[in-house]
Amino acid sequence: MSFKIYNNEIAYLIDNEIKFYKLDNQGQINQTGQFKYDENILDFIWTSYTTQKKSSKGSKQSSQYAILVYKEDEFILLSSVGEIKKYKGFKIDKLINFENDSIWALQGSNLIEIKNGKVSSKIETDFTNVKLNKNQVIGITESTIEFGKIQKDKFILENKYDATANEILELDYFAFISDNEVYVMKDNLEKLETSDVKSGQFINLQDEYLVIIESGVIKFYQFNKLIHSIKGDVDGIISNKNSLYVIWKGKNNLKFKQIEITALEIEIETNGIKQDEVSISVPANKVNNLDSERILKQLDLTDKQKTIELCLTQDDQDTIKEVVKTLSLQQAQDLYLLLIDQLKLSINLNYWIKWIYLIYGNSLDIGSTILINSSNSLNESMKLLPHLLSIKGKLELRWNGICKW
Repeated sequence: MSFKIYNNEIAYLIDNEIKFYKLDNQGQINQTGQFKYDENILDFIWTSYTTQKKSSKGSKQSSQYAILVYKEDEFILLSSVGEIKKYKGFKIDKLINFENDSIWALQGSNLIEIKNGKVSSKIETDFTNVKLNKNQVIGITESTIEFGKIQKDKFILENKYDATANEILELDYFAFISDNEVYVMKDNLEKLETSDVKSGQFINLQDEYLVIIESGVIKFYQFNKLIHSIKGDVDGIISNKNSLYVIWKGKNNLKFKQIEITALEIEIETNGIKQDEVSISVPANKVNNLDSERILKQLDLTDKQKTIELCLTQDDQDTIKEVVKTLSLQQAQDLYLLLIDQLKLSINLNYWIKWIYLIYGNSLDIGSTILINSSNSLNESMKLLPHLLSIKGKLELRWNGICKW
């Protein structure tokens, strides 16, 4: 269970499922995508890729952001709206970089480049982590931080420092993070006063900060100067120029709370929901239509939140009908009971209720109280879906013992 942040977006991995979140310009966090695979996801990184738009004036290139997912049999370039491209898999230990359809990774301690389904370069190193920065290579070994470059499939060492680190961050200077130590570097390597470090990241909140999250405290640095610290046990932080949120891990989702950088302490309740906790839901207008086979693979009626999120993102009625026809009677009843009280969230949920009733009709055993609630819920959502009036009428007829479907 891990998450990685890029600017104002988060990719969250739990088992074999990826969830995307985004902090928008209005200061709201929404879940923007969710994808589940049969095989476990072994690693992923944020990256960029280039798209071309054609117009009467010619073609225009633009950069988009996505994650590169590594499974045993393939690499997948994945955005919050779906898969972009797949690449043949190789056994690796750590993803490093993706650029121009080239995948860089560590295989053991060797740095390899994978292109066109083949290993095109292999550089022998002692690295446990690497950052590729244009023509520069920054590598971490068990006891050193090394700077150099690659020439003819060899790493040429230019500078070396005795220090331990696990992670490399870069803004207009470098930060090197380990479990107990943090170093920053412009011209020289400097050690910060830290302990029990959980993670580190750069944020831009009007000013740029290096944020170091320790157990029980969040520290804000500008290069080597500590600007402010906040008491609170969190797992991460996300911001745009106007909003700042802390992040911690719930049972199956990320939890968020908006804070001010001037705060002195954050109260976090990890068991249960606080009133000031941000509620995360898929926006009603965010559609990510999948085929029926993919929906059935992702549909897990034991997980209510996941099921609602999945149904919210589907609005193709032919596909919904096909999925509902595939369900058992018990599954259809369970799905109905789950969605009927959520109709206000999106018009898309009305489509699911519609096809459950049209296909299963009088076979549904959901009780008189639920039928009354169904009628009330449908009444409340008539503004969203006028043609469901006919279904509401059938519900009332059935309740009065007139209609037997």
